[in-house]
Order: sequence, then C-alpha cells, then structure tokens
Amino acid sequence: MSNKIVAFVKRMEEQGRTLEVNGNFVVVTPAAGLSITDMMEMQNLNKKGELADYITKSHKGAAQ
Repeated sequence: MSNKIVAFVKRMEEQGRTLEVNGNFVVVTPAAGLSITDMMEMQNLNKKGELADYITKSHKGAAQ
C-alpha cells in the first residue's frame, strides 16, 4: 500500500475525521473545515480505488 495513503488516513484521524467507503466513494465525516487541498489529495489517492480498498481492508481487519 502506498505510503501516501497511510499518511493521509493518519492525518485525517489526527484531525478527528472518519473515513468510510460508500460504493467506491470515500466519505469523510465531519466534512466541515476540510481543506480543498485535502479534498484534492483524497480524490487523487482514490483515482484507481486504492484509498477505498485500503479503508475497506482496514475496517475488515478491525472487525475481526
């Protein structure tokens, strides 16, 4: 998995944000105050569905 994805997820968690997958879309909550830079980075990281895959796998691992 890309270090950029891991760093992005960690940064969002540090800001108190939750990342979830809805279909192949990544949803950030709370979205209020999310910078345009973070939105663009999230879109770029999920271009091929890699961010969504990482989040899905990490949620499955936590559920076990």
